[in-house]
Amino acid sequence: AETLVLGWGSTYGAIRAGQDRNYGGRRFGVELRNPDFQKLAAAYGIPAVRVGEVDSFRAALAKGIGSAELNLIELTAELMDPPSVTLTGDDT
Repeated sequence: AETLVLGWGSTYGAIRAGQDRNYGGRRFGVELRNPDFQKLAAAYGIPAVRVGEVDSFRAALAKGIGSAELNLIELTAELMDPPSVTLTGDDT
């Protein structure tokens, strides 16, 4: 069977960080409202689990892959802007 991994966060973190950095914290269109994916999966008879930590994800993935039926792992995560890196002529 198949294991679906749905990764999401409640914001567009990298875009939000860029707006904070470049526009004095004025934000537009970066706060998200997602559906309840657990209830959505249940409505279709798909077993689902929500995880937010690496160890929990590992366990859920192992269980999902070993399952004989379609299942969903909802991975909650915030995507953040990577740290700034300044390159000089010596960097390759």
